[in-house]
Formats: sequence, structure tokens, C-alpha cells
Amino acid sequence: MHTSSLMLAGTVLVLALVGRGFFCGWLCPLGTLQEMVHKAGRAVTDRIPPLRRLRRRLERGAAIERWRRIDRILRWGRWLVLAWAIIGAAVTGTMVFRVADPWIALLMVAQFELSLAFVVLVATLVLALFIQRPFCRYACPLGAVQSLAGKLSPIAVQRDASACLGCDLCNQACPMAIPVNTRTRVTDSSCNGCLECVAACPSQNGLAVTLAMPTFRTRRTAPATGPDLQAATASEMVTFSKGTPEQVLEVKVAAITDAGCTPHPRERHLPGAPAVRSPLGLGQIEAKLGPETSNSA
Repeated sequence: MHTSSLMLAGTVLVLALVGRGFFCGWLCPLGTLQEMVHKAGRAVTDRIPPLRRLRRRLERGAAIERWRRIDRILRWGRWLVLAWAIIGAAVTGTMVFRVADPWIALLMVAQFELSLAFVVLVATLVLALFIQRPFCRYACPLGAVQSLAGKLSPIAVQRDASACLGCDLCNQACPMAIPVNTRTRVTDSSCNGCLECVAACPSQNGLAVTLAMPTFRTRRTAPATGPDLQAATASEMVTFSKGTPEQVLEVKVAAITDAGCTPHPRERHLPGAPAVRSPLGLGQIEAKLGPETSNSA
């Protein structure tokens, strides 16, 4: 094995021990490309009403439960790929996974060559339109190795159940589809340390990166049933918005005051602010703000 390959492997393992999936979440170009393709796909469906309605229908109820069961089974794929790569290399003395590695195809995309690796890369990017990071979830042997090393990392995202608003935004933000709102400490092997869940959390103390003794057991807690408005400050609720606090403060305060809550946020376009996220149901916002504001949105 080449010295540079050993150095890269050592660096990835050290990063996994120190930062729990840091390489996958922050440095991997293939992972970044998959996320960009997925965001582009969502941007297109958001602008085509029939596709938007279809996507929302598939993301709710029995359909999403069926997909979650399938997803859990498919996640074993990367361990099978890792076993194939190790056993194949031991038997043949060559890196057998290299012929199907989309990394290789991506790095040599300028030297276009129709190969199995290129086909895998194209398939990965097509799937990324519908699934976040499909190769990372189901087929990446490097991610599998890193997840094992990451189990020894003392760094992880800690969830404070008492500060959780029950908004489900952490789950929606996670590119690996980890149910963050059911975890006490996010030590799942699929966690890539991207911290998207922490960035999406509107609670000041809901999620935080902490140091603790490593554990191989995933600790679970029951998710909150809905946003606790008494525990949340106005500024916390405003952070659901993609606009500035000044743009949406008046709207947010009006929407959350004396209104019921649901655990599933919806996107809503309102005057002066792009794509406001709210912990309230869409119908409750319309009822609170009145038909005049809803029609103008």
C-alpha cells in the first residue's frame, strides 16, 4: 500500500476519534456533492406544485413509516461493502472496491471513462435527488470504518429533553435521517458529525456538543409531543425563520401567542420574509393571522 494511502487512512481515523465523523461531515467532496444535488432536487419540487404535494404526501403517514423500515435494512449495505472490500483485498492482493468506487470516478471526472465506478457515481447522484447522501448511508466502506472509530470519540451531540421544543427540525436537518429528537446522546454509527441538527435547533439549550465517556450503546428518550411555548423565548421561536429576526418578529409573535401547537413545522411564505418555518400547523397560522395576511402570502 502506498504511503500516502496510509497517511490518509490514519488522518481519517484520528479525525473520527477526535471529531466523530468529522471527515464525512465536513471534508468529503462526494458527500458535499450529494448534498448539493439533493438541495437542488428539493428546490425544483418546491417550485412545482404537483411534485411538492406528492413529496409531502410521501413524507407523511404510512408511506414514511414504510420507507423508514426499508431504510434501516439498506443501511446494512455499507457493512457488506466493507466486508467485500476487506475480504477481496485479502484474497486477491488488490483493492477490489476501487473498480466500483465513485470517489475514483469523481476525482478523474475530467478524464471521462465509462467504467463501473462512473456508473455508480451517476446512480449515486440520481438517488441523491430523492435521498440525502445515499452512498454515505448505504454503501460507503470508509464511512463504516469511521463510524466504528467514532464510537470511541468522547465528543457527541447531547440533547436536553427538558429544553426540547418538539419541533422536529433536528430530524429534518439530519442528512443521515437520525431521529435526533429520540436521543439523549447522538452516538449512532451513521452520525457524520455535521452538526446540522444543532444549527437547526431553535432552543438555546436543546442540543449542544459535549464531552463524555464513549459508549457503544445508543441512549434513547421519548420525543417531545409539541413545542413548549412557555419554555421557549420569542427569539428562539424566531430562529425558525430563514429571514432576519426583524423581518419576521411581528409575524412570529402573533403566530405563537395563544395558539395551539403541532409537532410538525411547515414552510410558509409571508410578506417581507422568505420561507418562514413555524412550529404551528399551517391552518393555525392562517387562523391566527387572518385571511387577509394568508391571501397576500
